[in-house]
Amino acid sequence: MVMRLPGEMLRLFQQSPVASFATWRAMTGKSTPRPSSGPDNPGRDHAPSYPKHASSPTTRALRQRAVAIAIAGAVVIVLVSLLVTVPQAIRGPSQAHASQGLKAAAQARDDAAAWIGKWVARNAIVACDQLMCLALQAHGLPASRLLPITSSSADPLGSDVIAATAAVRALFGRRLTSVYAPEMLGSFGSGSAEVAVRVISPIGAAAYRSHLRADLLARRSAGRTLLGNPSISAASPAARQLRSGRVDGRLLMTLATIAAQEPLRIVSFGGAGPRSSPGMPLLSADVTSASAGAGARQAGSVCSPAPPSR
Repeated sequence: MVMRLPGEMLRLFQQSPVASFATWRAMTGKSTPRPSSGPDNPGRDHAPSYPKHASSPTTRALRQRAVAIAIAGAVVIVLVSLLVTVPQAIRGPSQAHASQGLKAAAQARDDAAAWIGKWVARNAIVACDQLMCLALQAHGLPASRLLPITSSSADPLGSDVIAATAAVRALFGRRLTSVYAPEMLGSFGSGSAEVAVRVISPIGAAAYRSHLRADLLARRSAGRTLLGNPSISAASPAARQLRSGRVDGRLLMTLATIAAQEPLRIVSFGGAGPRSSPGMPLLSADVTSASAGAGARQAGSVCSPAPPSR
């Protein structure tokens, strides 16, 4: 049988056990049984003994529950904080790296487009992916000079030069350099951001390299002949480049034509793209008139980027 205590008595039992037990005994009139006297027991009236600092079982349970709730709350706060901060910490550097990669790729496209617009022949057709084509148009190349490369493009043939971005390199794979475009006019950017400006060869890589070697020998001969022209003088670096065949053959003919009209001095050659393949010719010359009292004259030549001409 379960004994239900009146509300007043229940309230008293929530106090200290010693005080509650004494009050309950007074209210009910019940006495506690006295233990028998003996040598091991003096027969004193014993009440339940508790340490002075002990709380009642009810209070202790409540305190333990409160502590457990506080600990659980702290754990939840820490876990929530980790769920918020850890993904941000992981995502932050990743997003920054991706942003830097996009900026590097855009800069490489812009640099390549600027170089193509300045140095590639005005009638040359340039193959490019969508973003590269937009960059070329921003630098003044009309759409009629562009051959768009898409995922369905079988090859870049029909163009004279290709701006090989990461997307183009992935599309054509090794065939890009082993079949279609064996030599490089210039490279801009690095890694996945690189844009390689390459010469398209419809006759194949081996045949193109054979033609390039023959053209190099012809340039050496023409350069040394030019140095023997009494109407032409050259600074030491320019003279070495003429003797080694570094100068484009069409530029050599232009210089010979100018020298037939008046003496000139070759100051320097330029126009080679950064990290161009060996044998790629220099495309421009800075010259001054050697005539007495004549003002300085600067001449430049923009040549076809596929030496020798096809």
